Amino acid sequence: MKLKMPQNKFEEIINNNNELINLKKTLEDLEMESESHSKV
Repeated sequence: MKLKMPQNKFEEIINNNNELINLKKTLEDLEMESESHSKV
């Protein structure tokens, strides 16, 4: 299977995507925390 993109570019995209997913999770966790604090 041949990729048209160079492999390192492909890895870079995957890494960036993983970082975005982690950021999203962190933001969601923060939102949950702040919600639970405001309810109390």
